[in-house]
Amino acid sequence: MENQNKLSVLKLAWVNLDFRKTYVEYSELKKLIQLNSNSIVKKIFIISLFEFALSILPFFLDGKEFFTKEILDIQNSRIMLYLDYLYYAIFIFFIIQFYLNFKKINANSNLNELSKNILKTRKSVYNYIYVSLIIFNLNSLVFAYLYLENNSSYKQFISHANSQNSPLLFQLIFYSILVVFLSAITYSIWLIYKILYLKLIKKLDQNFHELNS
Repeated sequence: MENQNKLSVLKLAWVNLDFRKTYVEYSELKKLIQLNSNSIVKKIFIISLFEFALSILPFFLDGKEFFTKEILDIQNSRIMLYLDYLYYAIFIFFIIQFYLNFKKINANSNLNELSKNILKTRKSVYNYIYVSLIIFNLNSLVFAYLYLENNSSYKQFISHANSQNSPLLFQLIFYSILVVFLSAITYSIWLIYKILYLKLIKKLDQNFHELNS
């Protein structure tokens, strides 16, 4: 008898359940998440454009006022120019990716498409950060090598080290210091990216979990 009463209560609750209201509330929540996700990806796109603008700013400045002829000659060497072209090609590729992700997240996306686009944007941002850090370190190491190979003071040190039979030890110490220095700069850039991009990605992750909860 008790079980039958419980079943009657459950049936009554089922009949009185307003599915239309529940669906409308979910639909409104989904729409809000879409708008919020679209806004976040738009911010990522705008930040990347601003970063790109800053990266090409030196081309519009007179380098002679800030750098020595030796540094300018190295910066204008063929290998450094190729690295610059590679960097900007990758940068433009990711900017296009961010723009396409922004266009794909819209009010007409279904749940599956929106979830996929959020994950795709997240992956694009992380790939961009990792590739940017790799290119930065590669560029810095090549520049340091070329600078030392063309620096008279460094050649004098090497000559002195050769006379002391310790050229490899000197180079090992120097490049170890360089690696530590680059690691510190890389970590600083990572923190900047964390502030600019990863906070936005965290919000996208929250939206993804809201959609799939």
